Amino acid sequence: MSVEKLIFDSVKSILNELYGNAITDNQIQINKTRKDFDGDLTLVVFPLLKLSKKGPEQTAEEIGNK
Repeated sequence: MSVEKLIFDSVKSILNELYGNAITDNQIQINKTRKDFDGDLTLVVFPLLKLSKKGPEQTAEEIGNK
């Protein structure tokens, strides 16, 4: 299993746990991190804001803490 698939499945599980909503695969976007930032992969949180009903920083922090 690839790292991307593992992260994708983990994020999907976390979102269902946090927000209790069925999430579609289209809403989860994992991109390669831009060179001006640390890390290899980035979860794009903007498509998830409707589920969280919070701002991007709060949403990212909640997901990251899980």
